[in-house]
Amino acid sequence: MNQIHMALMLAVTAFVTVTSLVLGLSRMLSRRSLMRRRLDQTEVWTGQMTPTLTSGQGDSTGEQQSPLIQIRDTWVQAVGRMQKGARGRKLRLQLQRAGLALTAEEYTAFLVAALLGSGLAVYVLLQSIQTAAVAAAIVWLGARTQLQRKARLRAKAFDGQLAEALNMLSNSLKAGYSFFQAMDVVSKEMDAPLADEFRSVIRETSVGMDVGDALQGMAQRINSEDLDLVITAVLIQRQVGGNLSEILERIGGTIRERVRLRGEVKTLTAQGRISGLIISLLPLAVGAFVMTVNPEYVTLLFRDPIGRLMLGMAVIGQIIGAVLIRKVVQIDI
Repeated sequence: MNQIHMALMLAVTAFVTVTSLVLGLSRMLSRRSLMRRRLDQTEVWTGQMTPTLTSGQGDSTGEQQSPLIQIRDTWVQAVGRMQKGARGRKLRLQLQRAGLALTAEEYTAFLVAALLGSGLAVYVLLQSIQTAAVAAAIVWLGARTQLQRKARLRAKAFDGQLAEALNMLSNSLKAGYSFFQAMDVVSKEMDAPLADEFRSVIRETSVGMDVGDALQGMAQRINSEDLDLVITAVLIQRQVGGNLSEILERIGGTIRERVRLRGEVKTLTAQGRISGLIISLLPLAVGAFVMTVNPEYVTLLFRDPIGRLMLGMAVIGQIIGAVLIRKVVQIDI
């Protein structure tokens, strides 16, 4: 058990260290080349294509790429071949929802580097392939969980800004602005992530993308029911007409009321959520305490077949209880 504990600690440490170093070093070295690529893409969309740099030529200022950048690019290209087709599109959407300025190929390359680094570090220290595999699996699960968490937080922040943005859009339309002029005003006055998404829509439409496709793309990047309602109303208004300012004002009022109700429900269900959290974590805390005080008392459960059966039934019961408690306290509005 001590080896497992050490493996877990090493896996977490290796994941944080390797990922931080790779991401930080990549951003530091590729800031200039990344901006160059984004500008090249924009110029291609607008029909103003510039000469493409070949491998190893450097940028337009005549600067040569460093060997470290060339190694990184080669690694990204080699590992990025795994992200093709539907898998690559799904990962790109997840990265956009999380607000990470990385391509699917770059994220996959960094993740594989973290998996290899953590697995190799655990194997070198503990000389156990199984433990190294467990450490790599923990790193992978941690990366996926962190990606989903960032997407949820970004969508939550967007929802918190949406009502104010709709009020600003409505007032701008009443002042005589067009819809996209009003969106430009909002993108300049509001903070991220809403401002970033509005600017993306403006950029996409300015290079020829259909308005409906641009708005639907924003809805895909932000998994929000409130935003879906707004976009549906805007698209219907563009087809059948109507007072868009009044429509947005009413939707904003509805969203503010839903936010208020969510706050009240969250307050009323706080006791149940805390109870579920305590019930879920208490067996783990007690097991860790007993393992520290008297390891032999607990290791019997892992050695004996009946003990392993009891542990399995306990884990299943814990999962079922946590799911039931979550269903009780989770109320959709």
